[in-house]
Amino acid sequence: MHLGRAIEGRLPYQVRRWIIRRRYTKRNLTVLEERQHPAGPGLVIESYWLCDGGDEGPAISVRALGEEVWRIDLLRRRPHLHFNVIDNRATRSTRPSNLLLSSDEIDPAMKLLRKNFAFPFASNRRRALRSVVIDPAHYEPAINAAQLHLEGLVNERMVHG
Repeated sequence: MHLGRAIEGRLPYQVRRWIIRRRYTKRNLTVLEERQHPAGPGLVIESYWLCDGGDEGPAISVRALGEEVWRIDLLRRRPHLHFNVIDNRATRSTRPSNLLLSSDEIDPAMKLLRKNFAFPFASNRRRALRSVVIDPAHYEPAINAAQLHLEGLVNERMVHG
């Protein structure tokens, strides 16, 4: 289901999100127990449990103006992160946008996110995303809430399965 990028960009956020989720479904990804944490004007941090084929783990996405700019997948076998996800797909960029992480632990991943939160915004090709106001007073509480949610998901999975 690929509409032209120009058309897809004009669709309401919920419709674009549905289209993206459908693409993930084709790749056999399943998102469970998703929560959204407002992180400022036009910013949302989503925390959820991600099942990717035979691998699973907690994951976090940062969306700005409806576009995913960060995603950290703390999958058991292959923890990794993505930044400027749609931007790099659209331009077929050769620069790396998918980096392996050394562990699937939540604390180091959240520290990495806090330290580098603004990077994908500054490096994005879309002017609208480069001009999003990044305020730690807004995004820090959202990251904290997302971290608590992820830790709760991990603890729940350890107890029940």
